[in-house]
Formats: sequence, structure tokens, C-alpha cells
Amino acid sequence: MSDTAATLIKITSALTSPQACIKYISIGLFILITLVWVEPALVDLKLSKDRLTIALSFIGVGTGALIGHILSTIYDKLHKRYKANIAQKKAKEDEQNQLNIALDNLNKTNEIILEKIKDSFSHLSYWQKQTLRHLTISERTLISNDEDIQPLKANNFILQKVHIKDSKYLFKINPAIENFIKTQWETEMKENVDEFLSNESSSDILEVLKTCNQKEPKKIINSSILDTLSQCTVPIKGEFIHRFDTFRFTFEYGYHEYLENRLSESYLNQLTIGKDQISFNTYNIIDS
Repeated sequence: MSDTAATLIKITSALTSPQACIKYISIGLFILITLVWVEPALVDLKLSKDRLTIALSFIGVGTGALIGHILSTIYDKLHKRYKANIAQKKAKEDEQNQLNIALDNLNKTNEIILEKIKDSFSHLSYWQKQTLRHLTISERTLISNDEDIQPLKANNFILQKVHIKDSKYLFKINPAIENFIKTQWETEMKENVDEFLSNESSSDILEVLKTCNQKEPKKIINSSILDTLSQCTVPIKGEFIHRFDTFRFTFEYGYHEYLENRLSESYLNQLTIGKDQISFNTYNIIDS
């Protein structure tokens, strides 16, 4: 085997990385440059051939090794940055994929919860419905083991947040059903108000409750109209208290603001009137 072949084999076996390749290429190029441009310039020094060969070898190899080191360092930094960018991009893609999976799972869960509330809403108790409606407005402190609250919590209609005291926790409505509850509530209020306003006595009741009518002389209302109101009626509840001495009006939750906005009027949310504002029928007086 010739010396040249042996040298090539040694060099090839040393090329274990791109950085090593860059260094060897750089050394080869600068040896070539030295032989082509530097050697003619050194002829005038009249050095012996051995000395000239040694000088040229050191110049070519040293310069080539230095430039090769600089280039390989630059390559190494660029390669590391490239790999870091690839890794960062992959990490972001993985994170986004995880988020997408989590979002898909959440959407599926929310769809199930929404179907459950749609199917069961009409079967909920009055207080359960009111609780859900209240929570669309603001978070509230509730007793977690209350018989009306437990099913709402178990079905994930409401979400328990912060422990307040004993069995009391801060709750919020599940966002998955919030729009349904609001829409259902608005529809129900509209239907109830439409029915209430279709009754001839509604105008007399509202006149008594108008804020502008609280000055003297106050509006008189017939007791027969008051008899149509009870603790179960909507949008306005009513009841006689202290036998027939006074009568109390109370807006059902949410209806006060709804009626004010709809009729562009201002009403008292609650009002108690004396018998001086009530025109009693004969049968009322006899019964009393």
C-alpha cells in the first residue's frame, strides 16, 4: 500500500463529524493556496527546499486549521440553533395537539352536560331553577349538601369553587349550560309577562307600583284585583298581611328589571300598601 493511500485512509477514518470535515477541507484549501500563491513569493528568500517545504506546510496547515476551527465553530452553533428551533417547534406542536385533544374532550363533555340539562330542566324544582338563574348573574355561596344543590353539583350543572365555612362553598354555573339557562329564562319571562299584561287588572297593579305614583294622593286599587295575586303568581307576587290591614307586592326574581326595560317605566321592587289604598268589596268586609 502506498504512503498516499495510507494517508487517505487515516484521514477518512478521522472524518467522524461535519466539524472534522470542515477542518480538513479548510486545511486542504489553504495548503493549495500556499502552494499556488505563497510559494512563488518565498522563492526570492532562497531557502533550501526542505526549509521551504516545512514553512509552507506550517503556513498552510496552521491557517487552514485556524479557519477550519472558526468555520466548524460557526457551523456547530448554527446546527445547535437549528436543532433547538426544530425541538421548540415540535414541542409547540405537541403542546397544541394536547390542547386540541383536551378541548375536544371538553367540548364532548359539555355537549353531554348540555343535553342533560335540556332533558331534565322541566323536572327541576322551583328552587333549583332559581339557583341556576341566580348563578348566571353572579357566583353565590351555597350549602353543598342541600337537597336541591346536591343533584345540580353531581350533574356538573354548577361547579364548586372555594370553601367558605362548614358546608358552605362558593359556586358558579357551568359555562356549558349558561346560555341555555339565560335563553330559557328570557323566554319564560316573556311568556309570563305577555300573559300578565293581557289581564285587564295588570294596568291597575302596575299603576300602584310606579315610582312616580308614590306621592299623595296615592293610587287606590280594588281588593278583587289583589285577590288575583298570590305568593305563587308571576311576575308579581302579593299577599294580605295582618288580616286585611295591609297588602304586600313583590316582584318575582328577574322580572322587576325585565318589566322596567320592556315598558320603559320605573317600578318599586317591593311595596306594602295600607287599607287606605284598598277599595274593599262588600264580601271582603263581611269575611274580614
